[in-house]
Amino acid sequence: MSERARHMLALQCTLITGIILLAMAAAFSLVSQRQLSEKADASFQSDVNAILYHLRSQPVLDHTWLSQTENNGALILAIELNGAPLLYSGATRLEDRDRLVALAWASALSQGFDPMQPPDSRLQDQEVRFLFSDSGERFRAACAVVPLDSGWANITVVRSMAPERAQISAQFWAFGALTLLGLGLLALFSWGFAGHVLRPIQESQKKQAAFIAAASHELRSPLAVIHSGLTALQEAPPDRAEHFRVLADGECLRMSRLVGDLLSLANADSGSWSMLPGEVELETLVLT
Repeated sequence: MSERARHMLALQCTLITGIILLAMAAAFSLVSQRQLSEKADASFQSDVNAILYHLRSQPVLDHTWLSQTENNGALILAIELNGAPLLYSGATRLEDRDRLVALAWASALSQGFDPMQPPDSRLQDQEVRFLFSDSGERFRAACAVVPLDSGWANITVVRSMAPERAQISAQFWAFGALTLLGLGLLALFSWGFAGHVLRPIQESQKKQAAFIAAASHELRSPLAVIHSGLTALQEAPPDRAEHFRVLADGECLRMSRLVGDLLSLANADSGSWSMLPGEVELETLVLT
């Protein structure tokens, strides 16, 4: 019975605290994923702003700077000056760059932005930022039209979200592994804690069983004497009948005292033991 109670208590403790732990882990995971996405989006916007500032501030475009920017930021850049493509070497293959830029332009057109349309004003950039997909892979993209002293330029910036998604996935599995480890440690703690909680109950049950055995032994003796006396009383002659009656009466008184002692112990355990002070000789108390 005690082992079953220990299993049930440990299971309930693990389930309740495990649900709380899972909820907290899921909340932390969602918050962390949102922070990673916001950080990646801020980094992309910062790179786009740096490229636009370079276009506006430099009279001559540095192909080396553009190539390094593309390589360092894991970007795909496509720039046209007055409608003419600007060619430079980068980390991305030309066919992949052209395909992704075409998809980015199609997404920009679907949002009402035409990258091939010259700017309406020479004082203000026109820009749109969005997400698009290609073969199941997600991309961040930005298309902008920038007025220049020598005309205008359009720029398309694309960055794959694969590294970001890989980081989120790794973080998800890390949270999952830590949660499982926490659940395992929690189950061990619940098992030990349940045993610690039930130990006093087990000891109490053992004491109760020992007490019942001792009380049964003490009550069995007077009952046996009473039964034997009553049996002998039925067949004894009149001169012996009184002896057996006195013997049975004495055992009844002894049993009454035992029952009274049991009731006193029960009242003491329940905290309802009433004290009746009275005078008693010290020698009698010691002898008792």
